[in-house]
Amino acid sequence: MAGTTKKRLDLVRIKTEPELVPKIVEMAESGKTMAQICYATGLSKTAIYAWQDSSPEHAELFARARARAAHDLVDEMREIADNADPEEIQKAKLMVQTRQWTAERWNKKDYGQAKAEVAISISGLHIEALKRRHSEEVIDVEPKPASQVSVAPTQEELDAL
Repeated sequence: MAGTTKKRLDLVRIKTEPELVPKIVEMAESGKTMAQICYATGLSKTAIYAWQDSSPEHAELFARARARAAHDLVDEMREIADNADPEEIQKAKLMVQTRQWTAERWNKKDYGQAKAEVAISISGLHIEALKRRHSEEVIDVEPKPASQVSVAPTQEELDAL
């Protein structure tokens, strides 16, 4: 329950202290983590999330700030990759991948990976195969009389082997 009281007090602060919202948005736009934003403003994460959820405008404001921060992350990735020393390639790679992952989530429109949807239906293939099988001509073969059937191979058959 203590967290709920803190959250309520923080929501009141957000409403009554007009400088808090621009500060939250500015910090989000500069790429600060939620923990850094909370520490700098003295607000709890739950209060900031509740503020975002309280109105579509608030959520959009925060989302736009994060989208702009994603552009900055992409610029950082290029600098890291361009300036990486050969001895620190693995470290640079990890730094780039972390920023890429974050940019993909903060700005899905520009940096998110498109998901390909593939749907395969084999029911039509099965029916087509059955139709082809039944449409093939059947050759009627008459059995040979017993006098024409030879059990031993002929000389020509032996030579062919």
